[in-house]
Amino acid sequence: MNQHIVAHFPLKTQTLKTSVSFGNLVAVALFILCIFSKQNLSGQDDSTGQSGPKDLAALIQLSASESLPFNQRIKYAQLAVANAQESNDLAAEASSQKQLGDLLMANEQYSNAIQPIQNAIQLYGSIRDSLAMADCMNTLGRIENYLGNRDDALVHHVAALSIFENLKDSIQLANSLNSIGGIHYNQNNFEKAYEYFFESLQLREEIGDSLGKAGSFNNIGELHRLNGEFTLAKDYFIKALALNLELDNKAWMAINCNNPGTVHTQEGDLKTAQMYIEQGLSYNIEIEDHEGIATSHNGLGRLFLSMNKPIEALQSFEKAHKEAQSVQSLFQQQSAHQGMSMAYETIGRFEESLQAYKAYHQITDSIFTARKEALIAETQTRFELEQKEKELALKKVELASLARNQQYETFTIYALVLGLVLTVLAGFLVFRFQGKSIRKERIEYLDHEANVDSEKRQLLEKLRATIEQADLKDESLQNAKRELRFFREILIALSGEIKSIEQLQGDSSVRITSIIEGAIAMIENANAQALVSNERSAFDISISGHFPNLSFPEREICLLTKLDLSREQIALVAGISHSELKHELQQIVQKLGLKRETELFPFLSNFDISEQVQRIN
Repeated sequence: MNQHIVAHFPLKTQTLKTSVSFGNLVAVALFILCIFSKQNLSGQDDSTGQSGPKDLAALIQLSASESLPFNQRIKYAQLAVANAQESNDLAAEASSQKQLGDLLMANEQYSNAIQPIQNAIQLYGSIRDSLAMADCMNTLGRIENYLGNRDDALVHHVAALSIFENLKDSIQLANSLNSIGGIHYNQNNFEKAYEYFFESLQLREEIGDSLGKAGSFNNIGELHRLNGEFTLAKDYFIKALALNLELDNKAWMAINCNNPGTVHTQEGDLKTAQMYIEQGLSYNIEIEDHEGIATSHNGLGRLFLSMNKPIEALQSFEKAHKEAQSVQSLFQQQSAHQGMSMAYETIGRFEESLQAYKAYHQITDSIFTARKEALIAETQTRFELEQKEKELALKKVELASLARNQQYETFTIYALVLGLVLTVLAGFLVFRFQGKSIRKERIEYLDHEANVDSEKRQLLEKLRATIEQADLKDESLQNAKRELRFFREILIALSGEIKSIEQLQGDSSVRITSIIEGAIAMIENANAQALVSNERSAFDISISGHFPNLSFPEREICLLTKLDLSREQIALVAGISHSELKHELQQIVQKLGLKRETELFPFLSNFDISEQVQRIN
């Protein structure tokens, strides 16, 4: 942009070599205190091999220190960005990225400055700092304007303007309006530029921003100069100069002096123009602005050529070339070589004029090459940015997927923990319920056992009583048996005598014999009945305990068989026929698990009633 458009929209940042301010001294002092108070503030500087700071606050302060060279400040800003990223401090990282971008832009590394500023915009958006984000948008717009991308620059400035309008920040709103006016100025749309410059001026007058007003006056004056309205242009330039004089801002005072000098040159008032340009030169010398000094000497050289003073013009151009070389300003070197070529030609030193002209074209080619390289670098940077944006988008998708997976895993873990807790709780409740049920069943079982024991004791008492009764009966029956045997023997003896008498007496003896045999049978039957009565109670209990499927008649037959009675006696005592007895015996053999009837007597003979008593016990 033309050097006359200066307020908040300069073509290049001018480096002002000023003395170390009180703020810089404080920053250095704080840094030294940090080194001595914290161990983690010392590290290894990659460029010098000397120990350097690693504390984030100290790095930020050092990167902002104007007393340090640009390269060193840029390195500190880069370290601050890395430190903030390691500590995951988004606010500090955003501030460091913005500082790094500003330093790169001030060092005219415009392509490299894009990425840090874009990072700062994203970070400020993440922490919802709209004011800082809009300020970064304005910075990005200025960078795009320096690179010649006017449309992109306008987009960024308009976006910042919208944010400042919502925030009702008049100062930043005025700056954005001024920047948009500068874009239209570079696009030669002077009418649109005038609207934005004037609106910015009105806002700055409302809020009392003297420095901003001076910039707006200078910009509006430049538009009037380009339109040939020199009187209005001088009025606005003088207003800007008066405000900067009040503020004692010598850098802008020097620029404000050069602008009226240009107008007076166009009007033909060369002496007045010389006065303004020399005054601007004195301000630049005072603040040691070498590029500004070169600019003023080039302006004086052109003025002396217009005044037909080639010697003075050549001297001014040589001084301008020397100052431009000291700060490596190609534009001022180009202007100086062009002026020297014209001055040498006017003097008649054509060979030197040709050399100066060749130098002028070499510098022009260098500037073109530099611009071409910058354009290539910008294209490469934009390509890399696009690739990084794509990678960032993929990473965001991956992070979103990881976040979803983590949420799912977290939900699964919570579900498992909840399920485990519920399972334990359910198990506890079931165990408690089952414990109560088991205790209840145990109590019932113990009660049942007690009842069974009681029944056993009662049964044993009954069994003992029965056995005792059976023993008593057995004793009485034994006595009866002995008596019956005695009578039987007597009857047998009588039977023998009677048979001998039978041979003598005939039929009467037969009758007597039958009577005696009937008596013997009755005695034997009585003997069997006695045996049955003696054994029935104990045997019935024992046999029914072992073979509960036997009926009472079958147990009665088993008892008679055990007493070794004949079939006739068993049938007689049981009161059944021989065929029924045979059937009953077959059923008994089958139920007792025997193979044949001959095994019945040995089995029952070995069957002891004492086994039943032992089983009950």
